[in-house]
Amino acid sequence: MLNGRTESVFYGWWIVIAAFLNLFFAVGIVFYGFPVFYPSLVESLGFSRAQLTQGFFHGCLFVGLPCGLLTGVVIDRIGARQVILVGAGLVGASLVLMARITKLWHYEALCILEVLGYVLAGPIANQVLVARWFKERRGQAMGYAYLGLGLGGVVSPLLVNRLIERYGWRNAIEIVGFSVTGVLLPVGIWITKSDPAEVGLRPDGPDEASSAEARPNAAMIKSGVGGAVGSVDFWLILLGSTLVIGGIGQ
Repeated sequence: MLNGRTESVFYGWWIVIAAFLNLFFAVGIVFYGFPVFYPSLVESLGFSRAQLTQGFFHGCLFVGLPCGLLTGVVIDRIGARQVILVGAGLVGASLVLMARITKLWHYEALCILEVLGYVLAGPIANQVLVARWFKERRGQAMGYAYLGLGLGGVVSPLLVNRLIERYGWRNAIEIVGFSVTGVLLPVGIWITKSDPAEVGLRPDGPDEASSAEARPNAAMIKSGVGGAVGSVDFWLILLGSTLVIGGIGQ
């Protein structure tokens, strides 16, 4: 993999797989799966629904918005890989600790930590990551990556509900937390590269980059609604969005 290719596969597609997993776990599983724990938290700890939703609201208000604005600057300075690693660690740690909460302030503090991890390991960093590796095929690569978010949104409510039924909510949330860190940290350490230059490549790979110079810009050939509807990129993004909406509706 050091030369950026494994069996002639451009290394950028490994980056797409990494982004897919990041969005599947840090966004799909956590963001859409966590509300399934609400009935258990209400029953076990006596929290109200309003208090549970308030925890994430405070996280988004006090951490999500400010950090979302600063994330792009941090990514430019230290790279998307480092930001995603920190975010994945925060998401996993907050979930594991959530399994031990007994008081409302424990929950609210961990919600803030979880939101911070979501911001760092979620869409912003992964969009930058994929964009750094792809130019000519950016839409297609982004569409594949975002399927992770959509599939996570569909799978997570069912998965979390099954874990709760079988192991109880505390063990279930701990399993989810360890799964996030167990998958995303190794992926971030051994697979993710912030920039193609790290492995001696250019965006889209040497072959794609050189051939791109010899052909007209695809946007000039296919423009307008008809061109968009006829592209693979459009349907990949639409599929990912549809799955997310389906996950919300469950």
